Amino acid sequence: MLAGVQVGALRLDDPTAAKRNISRFILHPDYYNSQADPDAASPRLVNDIALVLLDAPVEGVPLQQLADNSTEVEPGQTLLAAGWGKVPGATATSPDPNTVLTTELSAVGLEECQEWFTAFNQSQLAGADDLCAGSAAANSTCSGDSGGPLLLPGGVQVGITSHGLFGEAAGPGGPGACGATGHLTAFASVAHFRPWIDSVLAEEGLL
Repeated sequence: MLAGVQVGALRLDDPTAAKRNISRFILHPDYYNSQADPDAASPRLVNDIALVLLDAPVEGVPLQQLADNSTEVEPGQTLLAAGWGKVPGATATSPDPNTVLTTELSAVGLEECQEWFTAFNQSQLAGADDLCAGSAAANSTCSGDSGGPLLLPGGVQVGITSHGLFGEAAGPGGPGACGATGHLTAFASVAHFRPWIDSVLAEEGLL
């Protein structure tokens, strides 16, 4: 469980970053992860989104513009993913990056995304609440990037990094390994979850 966050910094060791504690962690009520279910018949991850409520406001940091149902993401459109996750070739003991990293990905239609996951017998890992993106080059998100943003070129956040393949397929040399050619990532769709996000903010008196 997260204990706190720092806001407005691109480096983890930035001494000027605003630091706040987390007062509440609000998980989507219908979140499900088959990796925590010993009775699961196949890999599945749905409603992979949560909000964190900070213990004090943060000033001087621009708010991120979020996608809504009017935001369009077309297959082939260039998107930008960001995070502090592992880089291709890193091992479990490799240190995480200290500076936020970014990579360009191309949006992939849901049908193509479902076909890709199905090819590895993980068909339920791509659903209507997801956006998918990948790259023909050795670009991808990786372990540690989960929860990070997926952005349109203009800066609107359309996705939240969720997952790739589960299990051995995601291991070194596997089709779901970080940076593997053709690797796809599923991102929680901000537009899909925007009504839930807004309802939580309204309940907290923040909207």
